[in-house]
Amino acid sequence: MLQFHRLKLLIVAISLCVGGLHAATLTDNNNTNFTITGDINLAAPHLNNTNLFGADLSGANLSGANLTLAILSGANLNLAILVGADLVGANLSDANLSGADLSGAILHGADLSNADLFGANLVGADLFAADLVGADLNFANLDGANLNFADLSNANLSNTNLSGANLSGANLSGADLSGARFQNTLYDSSTTFDNGFTDSGLVLVPEPSSTALLGLGGLALMLRRRR
Repeated sequence: MLQFHRLKLLIVAISLCVGGLHAATLTDNNNTNFTITGDINLAAPHLNNTNLFGADLSGANLSGANLTLAILSGANLNLAILVGADLVGANLSDANLSGADLSGAILHGADLSNADLFGANLVGADLFAADLVGADLNFANLDGANLNFADLSNANLSNTNLSGANLSGANLSGADLSGARFQNTLYDSSTTFDNGFTDSGLVLVPEPSSTALLGLGGLALMLRRRR
């Protein structure tokens, strides 16, 4: 079994030498301490449930990759390209994602606690119910990102662009919001800010019941005009 595992890693290493793991499949593999550096193309691989704990994937191209439930805790993803990657339920705690491109990535329920996301591109990323406790998002771009029910408590959000982001139900207690940019940023009554925090760029989302009433009112007005 050990020889088979070594052979598998050797094949992977050879694949890397001849141009990357484009569209590769490493499902349910254990590749701890894996090192993949340089301009490696890992676009659209299947890496779901793969253990890449502490792996060096700096600068790797993982665009569109399937990384659901992958273990990337402590991994080095500095400047990695993860555009549109599926990271649902992935463990990225303590990972280095500084300068990484996560635009359009799906991070439902992902663990990004204490992750380094300095200057990361998260435009349009879906971070629904993601754990971002203590994460460093200084100068990150979260324009249009979905942070619905995300936990951002004690996160560093200084100088972060949150324009157009959805913070409904999010927890931002203890977060550093100095210099953060809010423009048409959505929140609701369940969003948690530190006491006294306000910003003119925040837009309160009506409660579901209020929205329904407004919809019914608009419908009634239309019917009245038709008569």
